[in-house]
Amino acid sequence: MPTADELFEAAVAADLRGRPEEAREKLDEVLTRRRDELGPDHPDTLAAAHRLAGLVADLGDPHAALDMDRDTLARQREVLGVDHPQTLETASNVAATLAQLGDLREVVGVLDDVLTRRRRVLGPDAQPTLDAARSLVSVAFALGEESMVAALAHDTLDRHRRTLGDDDPRTIDAAHQVGAVLRAGGDVVNARSVDAEVFSRAMRVLGEQHPWTIRSGGALAVDAELLGDTATAAQWRQWLGRRQG
Repeated sequence: MPTADELFEAAVAADLRGRPEEAREKLDEVLTRRRDELGPDHPDTLAAAHRLAGLVADLGDPHAALDMDRDTLARQREVLGVDHPQTLETASNVAATLAQLGDLREVVGVLDDVLTRRRRVLGPDAQPTLDAARSLVSVAFALGEESMVAALAHDTLDRHRRTLGDDDPRTIDAAHQVGAVLRAGGDVVNARSVDAEVFSRAMRVLGEQHPWTIRSGGALAVDAELLGDTATAAQWRQWLGRRQG
C-alpha cells in the first residue's frame, strides 16, 4: 500500500494530467489518513485539505470548497500563523471561491488583507504579492469601483514591468487593467494607447484566439465608440464576432 505522501504525489500528478475526479478520490484518502495518523492540525494534513478544497471547487461544488477552506484557514492561522505563506494561499482560495459565489464585497476585504500581509512578509515585488494586487483590481472592476484601485493598478503594472518584463502574460494583464482604469476615469485617449499596446503584445505572445487577446480587442472597440470613431469600432466588432462566433 502506498504511503500517504506517495498517494498525495499521485493525486497531484492526476490533477496535472487533467483527471480531477481521480485526484479527488486519492486526496480524500490522503486527508483521512493524515487526520488519523498526524492529527487535524498537522501542516501536512492542512496541505492536503487545502489541495482537496481547490479540486472540490473545480469540480463544481464551491459551497463545500468554501467550508473546507474556511476550516483549513482557521487551523492554519492557529498552527502556522496569520502571515505564513500557506495561510495566505488558503485565504486567496477563500477569496476565489467567494468570487465564484458572487460575494464580491467580502472578496475585497479578504484580498486587501492578503495583499497587505504579502507586502510585509514577501515584499511588494514578490509574485504572490503582485498576483494578489491584480486580483484585487479585478474585483474592484467587477464592483464598478475602478477609482478605488487606480493607483494600485498603475503601481502593479510598474512592478510587473520591472520584475517580469513587458511581454510576460501577467504584465499584459496588468497593463489591460491600467487601460480600464484610464477609460473609467474619462481618459479614453490614453486608454486607447495603452489598449493598443496591450493588444499588440497579446497577439504576439498569446495568439489571436487567447481570451486575453480577444478581451483586448473588445477594449479597443469600446475606446473607439467612446471617442466617436464609429468606423473603427465597427471594424473591431467584426473582428470580435469572427473570433467569438
